[in-house]
Amino acid sequence: MFKRILTLAFLIISSIGFSQKFINSFHMQINSNNLVFDVKNDSTQTTTLFNADNNRILSIKLNEDKQIIDSLSTKLITEKYSIIGSNYNKNTNILYCKDEKSGDLFAISFDFLNKKTTHINIPLNIEKDNNIYNFSQNDKFYMLYTIKGTNNLKINSIDFKGNITSHIIDISNFKLLNYYNNPTTLYKSIGSFYGTFAIKNFTVIDSKSNISLIEASSKTKLYIKENQLIFTFDISKSVTQILNVNLKDFTANVNHIATPLIGASLESITEMESNSFLIDDKLFQFKITSELEIITIKTLDGQLIKTYILKPEKETTENSNSYYIISPTEKETEVLKNSKDFLERSSKIGYGSGIYCTKINDTYQINFGAVSDLQHSSAITMLPVFGVIGALTMLVSEKTSSKNISIYKKRYAVFASLNIDNQLQTFSNQKSDFKVSEIEEYISKTKKISNFTISKFGEKQILGFYDENTKMYNFTEFEN
Repeated sequence: MFKRILTLAFLIISSIGFSQKFINSFHMQINSNNLVFDVKNDSTQTTTLFNADNNRILSIKLNEDKQIIDSLSTKLITEKYSIIGSNYNKNTNILYCKDEKSGDLFAISFDFLNKKTTHINIPLNIEKDNNIYNFSQNDKFYMLYTIKGTNNLKINSIDFKGNITSHIIDISNFKLLNYYNNPTTLYKSIGSFYGTFAIKNFTVIDSKSNISLIEASSKTKLYIKENQLIFTFDISKSVTQILNVNLKDFTANVNHIATPLIGASLESITEMESNSFLIDDKLFQFKITSELEIITIKTLDGQLIKTYILKPEKETTENSNSYYIISPTEKETEVLKNSKDFLERSSKIGYGSGIYCTKINDTYQINFGAVSDLQHSSAITMLPVFGVIGALTMLVSEKTSSKNISIYKKRYAVFASLNIDNQLQTFSNQKSDFKVSEIEEYISKTKKISNFTISKFGEKQILGFYDENTKMYNFTEFEN
């Protein structure tokens, strides 16, 4: 199962029908330069809350009701470090860390069964190659790299004892294509996960979290499944390229699926945006111009299942309330006049167009449109934890809910929604219901709270936060 550290995850949660209830609190000293985050153990339905500074890491094991089961603490063996990932089994949590001075990797094991912590030196320097993403699955921690000037994907897998197995997967024979259908490299296609460029061009799709047009507009997406990596590349104007990597035998293959065809004459003279989204082994592809939009649904071998076409209607129709725009300073959506207005604005917004799907009961909801870059702000924030020296940093990326309008703050977004039945045969218009996240409202209206975490147990969303006045760490439940 795919696991990763959740930070500032309150932005994930929708506000539909939430009610809040205090659960528990306990005393914990958190200084301004500390990092607080949690890791949920799906197998035991417990959560480990970490409180890290530049000298020590405290781990607190909590049950589903956020009551303390146990705690362990360890002193650090290096002055400057960053946490790059985590893993767990039934009784143990492991944090994987990078020594910022040497670039070497080490791990810290928190063994709650035997009441001990262990520092594990891992013979790996992660400065040499381009580390694009890290994740845990089953009992292994995976580190993914691209290598400059090559078509190689490098995968390091690390077990609980710190043993490393390295694999190089060369996809040169499969020929990745750029926008003009000329050969390009895997390194150029993905870029660097930690760079501003990558926010537009590389996104990891987490099946447990809702996404938005921000992630959907990325041209390269990574889907992590059981023993499988699936990269989708929408960097070519003609095809969606799908790279499958098998994590059992570390083999790979690439499949090309043609993008929707708007028409040769129109495509030659019109600026176009195309993108795709993968769900339930079905590829939802999307192509848009100022004059026409096409959505196709295909199997992974390219067989067409269904097509939806949106043409520019100049008059207001019964479907006009399906098209919306969000402005950077507004807290509500504005209904657009008609599909012509939607198409024109989508093609001019200037950042990227995208499509994403969610499955609710037996219906797929398809959301599509375009989103701008951040207005008067940076696209990514690196959060320094230990003051100026930045000894411990965590990547803070925008995570969303399809119902949370707050994620589009400081952006323009133009979007529309469709439904299609489970058999993928009948389309129907869907009115989007966007609201301000109640959890975010709660945070904004409550003074002197910080160091947020969130856990999800069934339908319950549990917000954790530090009260700077009482010095207590509190948990409040929001339930749908």
